[in-house]
Amino acid sequence: MPKLAPLLLLVLAAPACVMDANDDSVFFVEWSLEDVGPGTDVLGCDEMDVTTVRVQARNVATNTAYEFPFPCSDGGGFTSTLPAGPYAITVSLLTSAGLSVSSIDLEGSISRRRRTELAVIFELQSFEFSWQITSASGAPLTCEQVGATTVSFVAQTTGVPPQEFPFPCNLYQGLSPAVLDGTYTLAARLSNGAGQVLSERVTSYTTPLRSLAQPGTVTFSVN
Repeated sequence: MPKLAPLLLLVLAAPACVMDANDDSVFFVEWSLEDVGPGTDVLGCDEMDVTTVRVQARNVATNTAYEFPFPCSDGGGFTSTLPAGPYAITVSLLTSAGLSVSSIDLEGSISRRRRTELAVIFELQSFEFSWQITSASGAPLTCEQVGATTVSFVAQTTGVPPQEFPFPCNLYQGLSPAVLDGTYTLAARLSNGAGQVLSERVTSYTTPLRSLAQPGTVTFSVN
């Protein structure tokens, strides 16, 4: 299943004119989050339920691996001092459940007393849900009329645990946190305050590559 490909800029910083023993050979990684597709919006880590940016760097010459986790909300961070040489690098964006929703492999080099800067833009996919309620005859109904309090969407795709996205029924729309691209089974459930399912719809949906995933308006029929 393909992962989203972040946009990358690799810059090797020029050394300062005056060097001293405090100059380190490090990577500095800076990141931001955006919606996929044209007209992208800058996103926050909390709203996308992503908590960690993980940088994995393997020294190609020695095959020594290093790993550096950073809080997503920091927006950037320095690795510890690393031996000079070429590196194979993976930068990953992780959810609070530890799921990688975006990652990329790249190459970079560190020279003695020089800093290598990585600027990463993670382009994230989300589900944009909407729903309505009708009677068995097709007449429109409100959440209050049928006693519904919650609409939940359960998304299931191969190799990933099911993800559930609950919303207050009376919003009639909702945006999920970040998800992987792929083909999903989507189960939409309309429930009352006691947790009883009043109506359920199941469909299959494949996310588009360059725009937000919009499965279409779900119509719940309640007798």
